[in-house]
Amino acid sequence: MATLSGKGGEPVLVPIGETLELRLEAMACYASQVPVIFRFSQDFFGVVANFAREVGGERGPAERFWPIARENL
Repeated sequence: MATLSGKGGEPVLVPIGETLELRLEAMACYASQVPVIFRFSQDFFGVVANFAREVGGERGPAERFWPIARENL
């Protein structure tokens, strides 16, 4: 990540409202990783869903990506 610092473009929001529940169910399949990644919360479903809603704002739940131009790799 440090290598790519400052090389990303403007963030791109991708709506995930239609697939949010399915994504949460898929994340739950990684049972050994969930308690490590979300060690500060007992409600990882809520943490992820709330973050997606916060990122998407009025557009609804979304994921945010920063595109990296090939010449920046």
